[in-house]
Amino acid sequence: ARAAVAVGADGIMVEVHPHPEAALSDGPQSLKPAKFAQMMEELQVISASLRNLEVEERKIAYA
Repeated sequence: ARAAVAVGADGIMVEVHPHPEAALSDGPQSLKPAKFAQMMEELQVISASLRNLEVEERKIAYA
């Protein structure tokens, strides 16, 4: 997910389940809610950094 956001993906698809071991499907690839929240915080940092970089690039391009 981090790599996807870093290269400009507009969205990601993530399986989240409170008890992945008991999920009827996709349990092994599911994140628990706390891990999902942590991942989203990391993705927000990456996304914000890219937005700031884009702003700086525009400033340079139009200087």
